[in-house]
Amino acid sequence: MHPKLGVICDTSREVFPNTPITIITNGLLIRNTTSDIWDKCIENNIIVRVTRYPISFDYENAIKMLREIGVKIEESSIVSDFIKMPLDIDGKDYYENFKNCFTGTECILLSHGKLYPCAYPANVKWLNRVSINSFLLSKYDGVNIYEHNELDEIMEEIAKPMPFCKYCAYSKGELSEEWKQYDGTLKCWSV
Repeated sequence: MHPKLGVICDTSREVFPNTPITIITNGLLIRNTTSDIWDKCIENNIIVRVTRYPISFDYENAIKMLREIGVKIEESSIVSDFIKMPLDIDGKDYYENFKNCFTGTECILLSHGKLYPCAYPANVKWLNRVSINSFLLSKYDGVNIYEHNELDEIMEEIAKPMPFCKYCAYSKGELSEEWKQYDGTLKCWSV
């Protein structure tokens, strides 16, 4: 879990007092997370959604612990399929890809002071570790929340296509395939 998750909970609730807020986790670090984080979830009416994967982990006891202390929990059934949104190393027309995007701004992600309309540009650094920086980011990928003072400005920016959208190849891939642990190669993510 993020070391400043408690502060993030407080700030998120302050900024979005009436919005449902959910922390999504695979659950593996629940038992190692300090109680002050869970207190912040309770205090700020934040839901913890645990996504279960077919791995050797005692989800029942981890979830039971959170419920016993009063954390609101949502839990998935065991994930058997993986939603694959493949990337194209060569890149295409970012505007056209954005126009046809099926996630749009429905999964906004905050990472290191930037908001992203989808998870890929926020997390591509992990993929670039195995693909030798195949997927390049620009300063225009994501919205720097420190450079915009008004919510309207941020929402206007997040609703625009980003240069990173050129890599999206969702129309070329299987939207669902059997879940398996990542094998460390680029083939799981590219077309």
